[in-house]
Amino acid sequence: MRSVRSRGYRWLELGCRIVVAIWWLVSCSAQLIASACAGVFHWFDARRGATRIAILVAVLAAIVMVWRSRDHEHPVGEVEALARVIRSEVGSESEQHRRHVAWATRNLARERRQSVVEMVCSPCGPQHRGRPVSSRQAATDADRTLAREVLATPCALDPTGGATHFIDPVLQDKLARAGAPGYTGNAYPTVARRWRERYGWKPYYRLGPTLEMWGPARRHPACLD
Repeated sequence: MRSVRSRGYRWLELGCRIVVAIWWLVSCSAQLIASACAGVFHWFDARRGATRIAILVAVLAAIVMVWRSRDHEHPVGEVEALARVIRSEVGSESEQHRRHVAWATRNLARERRQSVVEMVCSPCGPQHRGRPVSSRQAATDADRTLAREVLATPCALDPTGGATHFIDPVLQDKLARAGAPGYTGNAYPTVARRWRERYGWKPYYRLGPTLEMWGPARRHPACLD
């Protein structure tokens, strides 16, 4: 019994020593970090105003570059880029909707003389002025299968007839009424008029109430593969 108690005390003593050692390491690390930060702040405080601004700008630029470079850590190919668009734009819709959006994205990249990767995944992300469609969401195997099929099909078999853009009229009106960022004052009729008058596009057809396909008013001749 005494031997068992003795072993128990030894283990308890060892555990206490380990805890103390860890606490000492953490404390020393915290002191070193605090000392380094104090030195940096003292050095920064000694700079002139213009130098401070330049340093802050450089630090912010570095942070932005690192943040934006995260999307380049895992480069994507054409199939993955198009699959991400399918998932991000119409991931929960029917097979027909997903296929037509994939073709419109392919056609738009061709019209812009870009690869799909250059157009939507440099880097991947939500839709904005430099990225005409969203590629924010990760693709599924089903999205990749469809993207691979669309990219491998001769463009003469394009089911959209050359459509390059698409819009959900119902969702567009809903977001405009809700005042969502970027949608205020941009109900479907307003967007449709802008697309016609400013960009020279026209509606080609609708797939149900939630997907309308658009393209150039003067359709291009059959593409060459």
